[in-house]
Amino acid sequence: GFALISAAGTVEGAARILNLYRNVTVAPVATLLPTSFQIDDKVSLPSIALGTAKLGSTVTTDVVSRALNTGFTAVDTAPTYKNEDKVGEAIKEDTFCIIKVPKRARSRDQVLKEFEDSLSSLKRKHADLLLLHWPSDVIAANTLKQVWETMENLKKDGRTSAIGVCNFNVQALRVLLSCCIIPPAVNQVERHPLLSQFELLDFCAKHDILLQAHSPLGQGSDELLDHPIVKGIATDTGLTPAQVVLKWNLQQGVAIAVKCSSDEHIGQALAVQSSKGLSAQQMKALNEVEESKRFVDPPFMYGTAPYCWGKQRPFGSK
Repeated sequence: GFALISAAGTVEGAARILNLYRNVTVAPVATLLPTSFQIDDKVSLPSIALGTAKLGSTVTTDVVSRALNTGFTAVDTAPTYKNEDKVGEAIKEDTFCIIKVPKRARSRDQVLKEFEDSLSSLKRKHADLLLLHWPSDVIAANTLKQVWETMENLKKDGRTSAIGVCNFNVQALRVLLSCCIIPPAVNQVERHPLLSQFELLDFCAKHDILLQAHSPLGQGSDELLDHPIVKGIATDTGLTPAQVVLKWNLQQGVAIAVKCSSDEHIGQALAVQSSKGLSAQQMKALNEVEESKRFVDPPFMYGTAPYCWGKQRPFGSK
């Protein structure tokens, strides 16, 4: 993937970065997309992970099994998805497993308990990637350093191969980077053409943090998948709208965690790695989509704290 490195510290500089990203020329059309990203000296994150949020407990084991048997090699989990035990019944010994520390864990002991509970539910002795799920509670409680030190020690002890965060904006990352010894290897955030987050992408590239997109399909929203630009490119390329937006992320060096439940959608997601990429013109058209829409938009992420996405939640958010 590509990374535009900058040191912009002004509004004008940030605007310049966004404009450069929108006009960047991507890899040649024939270039195959990456199958993994190096996130540590000895750790490679598969470029496509299976998301398990909102997978009902009655279908989780079957869906995960089918996805792994079809070609997925990584699974993204969390205690708050309430299906870790069902995921654990399906994952294989060599499955790359992403585990999360939930927002309710605000101390060393709470982190350790949540980690052990997740490993037990998943029937694992080790995590491949451990992510702090939300920045809100630990920053508000002033325990980010304590929680992160606990995660660092889990890495040092070999209990997890890599550590990272989820849903951190630039300001929250600055807070973490100012107090950590081991920086986050990954920042998993919502990202798709309706929420391009180029400033965050640039900051993460500058600090060697891989961006991983959750909800890359906008949770299946027609607002994204039926967008005229997305549908137009799908028609021109013979791809599905979902494949178009997945390729958009991968071609910008962004890994993805995508929820798939049907065999058709599992196959379509995996196929984006083997088919040719979008053209520079098609990427530019997607980069220039002006809408800004979050489909994962909890109220606790709004206010004046450094981790907040804005002062007020947009009208109409669910």
